[in-house]
Amino acid sequence: MFLTACMGTKSIEVNHLSEPKLDFFTYFNGKVQGSGLVRDWRGKITRQFTVTMVGSYTVDRQLVIEEFFVFNDGQSQTRRWQVKSLADGRLEGFANDTIGMAKGQALGNAMNWRYKLNIPYKGKSIALTFDDWLYLQQDQQLLNVVTMRKFGLPVGSLVIAFHKDSPSL
Repeated sequence: MFLTACMGTKSIEVNHLSEPKLDFFTYFNGKVQGSGLVRDWRGKITRQFTVTMVGSYTVDRQLVIEEFFVFNDGQSQTRRWQVKSLADGRLEGFANDTIGMAKGQALGNAMNWRYKLNIPYKGKSIALTFDDWLYLQQDQQLLNVVTMRKFGLPVGSLVIAFHKDSPSL
């Protein structure tokens, strides 16, 4: 209980700027590229990766995002998200490896996205809880800071910088 109290919970209301406004559905419609790194619970960098994401709309206006990760150790990973917009900047979705529904909320330049994901690890799969924070910058670059938890305790983090190929935001 003490650890949980010390970790605190971030709120979208206090963790955003009003500009530039992040429209998740516009930003991820089309091709987006990124690069990032994975850190363990101590903060040690364990892997680097690049990611290409391609978003498109379904007939019922859901955004489908295909993710293609390539890690510096030669491994690759794909994920297919299906995301829909709800009221008041909220959104929800799922991917081929999520456990249950992912839920998020956007406000100003920020979006918080929380979900549980099955991650390949040492030939097996482990379930981790992801707490994603995305922040749109003035140059239309999108920064993504992710905390991964198991049993409520931090086990690692990701940092990703995204950019769009096209300046047509």
